[in-house]
Amino acid sequence: MYRSGIGNLFMYMSGYSGWGRRGWRGGRGGGYGGGRGYGRGYRGGRGAGPWGSTPSQLNVPPPPPGAIRVAVLVDADMGMDSPVSPVFARAPYIAIVDIAGNNVADLTIMPNPVAYGGGGAGPAMVSLLTSIGASIVIGGQPGPNAMGALTATGIRHIPAPPGTPLRNALRIAGFTIA
Repeated sequence: MYRSGIGNLFMYMSGYSGWGRRGWRGGRGGGYGGGRGYGRGYRGGRGAGPWGSTPSQLNVPPPPPGAIRVAVLVDADMGMDSPVSPVFARAPYIAIVDIAGNNVADLTIMPNPVAYGGGGAGPAMVSLLTSIGASIVIGGQPGPNAMGALTATGIRHIPAPPGTPLRNALRIAGFTIA
């Protein structure tokens, strides 16, 4: 495996031998040995990293009977004045608003657990919204995978201009908050 020269020594020491059963580099790591690998490693890679796995459900009480649960993706925890985030799944906070009649029955703002994870944050956000029972989400424009997941789950997306206060975003969505 060792061949003369500094470059070959570096490739040997770094584990990049290049030769596998399928020939030189094995077709970008697709061989049976050698090559760069391009594998996912011990824990599968592309996950949530050192933060652990993405929680499938937050500790949020169910909405009151007859209430509509609305999730608003916001940039800060400022109550009803929280600004709407320009991004969808990577928003720093989620405001969970239960609306009964024309009144806000409950408002909970919590950190977004999928904001700093690996790839696939959009579908993970939709899964989170489904688990908390949201029927409407207000926020930035979702990507194509998240939009497909929203359509499949029946959650309605209402875009709101970034920086709009939470109370005004609810009015844009058609709720008349007293």
